[in-house]
Amino acid sequence: MKRKRTMALLMAFALTAATFAGCGNGDEKADDSGAAQTDTEIAFPLKEPVTMSMFAVSATTTGTELPDNAAFRKMAELTNVSWEVTSCSATDLQEQRGVVLNTGDYQDVLYKSGIGSDDIAKYGMEGILLPLEDLIQENMPNLKAVLDERNAWNEITSADGHIYSLPFIDQPGLQNILMWINVRWLDKVGMEEPNSWETLYEVLKAFKEKDPNGNGEADEIPYVANTALLPFYLFGYDLPVDMNSFCAVNDEDEIVYSMANDDWYDYLYWMHKFYEEGLMNDDAFQATPDKQYATGPDDVYGLFLGWSPSETVGADLAEGYDYKVMDPWGDNSLSTTSGITEGGLCITDACEDPALVCAWADYFYSEEGGILMQLGIEGESFRWRDDGLWEWILDGDAGSEEMEVRDAYILQGYAHCPGLVPDFYAEKKFREGNSVSGGLEGTRVAQLAAKPFPRIQLTEAEQAEAGTITADLFNYAWQYQAEVITGLKDLDSTWEGYLAKMEEMGAGKYAEMYNSKYQEMKK
Repeated sequence: MKRKRTMALLMAFALTAATFAGCGNGDEKADDSGAAQTDTEIAFPLKEPVTMSMFAVSATTTGTELPDNAAFRKMAELTNVSWEVTSCSATDLQEQRGVVLNTGDYQDVLYKSGIGSDDIAKYGMEGILLPLEDLIQENMPNLKAVLDERNAWNEITSADGHIYSLPFIDQPGLQNILMWINVRWLDKVGMEEPNSWETLYEVLKAFKEKDPNGNGEADEIPYVANTALLPFYLFGYDLPVDMNSFCAVNDEDEIVYSMANDDWYDYLYWMHKFYEEGLMNDDAFQATPDKQYATGPDDVYGLFLGWSPSETVGADLAEGYDYKVMDPWGDNSLSTTSGITEGGLCITDACEDPALVCAWADYFYSEEGGILMQLGIEGESFRWRDDGLWEWILDGDAGSEEMEVRDAYILQGYAHCPGLVPDFYAEKKFREGNSVSGGLEGTRVAQLAAKPFPRIQLTEAEQAEAGTITADLFNYAWQYQAEVITGLKDLDSTWEGYLAKMEEMGAGKYAEMYNSKYQEMKK
């Protein structure tokens, strides 16, 4: 059932482990306990249960459904708000999200849906997504405080002046999932870390031919990808693709559509060469992440994507500095972010109580809520040590591998969710004296990478047109990518036709919408 909106909400959760705090517009008065109350207050957990609906990607990497996630269940206990979840796989997310929104039969909210800024603005201006700026002011004191502190309101505001999504907030870092390279293998084959397509090819070829895992078998898979940890992320090393608009600032300081230029040709050429010569797995466009994780502990991978090496290779192999995030290939390589990412949660016009949704989500912008989102439940998925550091619990019921624990207990993964990553997340994580940290590696590499993609504000008319254009461009380019890499289409004989089709579909016009404003910004 849905709960109709009857009042503005104040967050005043009286909980054992944490307090949900908020501010409302009502007059304050004291109850019998002396606690401040307002006329507009509602306390969590709600006295009566409420059920609403959401669309979301299957949680994290192995397809765990949100209702089975411990943090998600814990939030239901704290609030008495339950969700009917419609989910899909990471592979189908973009297509299925579009289908859901365009049929008119959509859920109350989009949560962890991977929606980017173009679609956020498009569906917001069409009235499908609700404006949230007033709701944030009235019902989200935690988020409001963070946006004020970081002066970040503009980063989540569309061209029409409205905010249509709740953000994921972290420290500045990479947009890309981390690309790990096997340093032990590099040492074994006597080569330096690659810094171009050509040198990457030579490294992968050596990984395949020189038995770097030393078992006497030709079982090495130099580069592995799958339907969630996509080959596309490797393209970011050649061109810093903004993962919202799929545009990039090229070496000439112009904005281009990433999948309709010479850099895209180079990517397709080399990826097909990798595929054809067996330097990557031949099921990269069909395999699910669990296959990568199942095989990784056998020490067969030289290059792979993940938030930490232990997700793929397991705890034993991940000990030490045998893996590092591959450095950018120059100053204009890898897309970075200010740490403020749109699209964590959007509320549709089907929702009858958007204020309740905002109050529910605001907890994740507190330190306690950020811990629940990013680390799960203390004593079950993580613990504090006597030295003041935290560590994953890998000797309990949650699982013996970090990836298992994260899947079962945390909300952040694959697609961003609304919330604030605690400041201590990377700095206070316990690591053995010689153990690599994904958080610190991501921060290190981000400092070497390209500047964040500029914040471009399109007009309402431009935004509506851009949203229509980019969906068609993406789908066509994505299919062409798979066909060329796997050899179903020949790159050289089809390239000019592909470019012509992309131009016909609006690639040049789409990029110019951004580039003209970018050039004006620089004057």
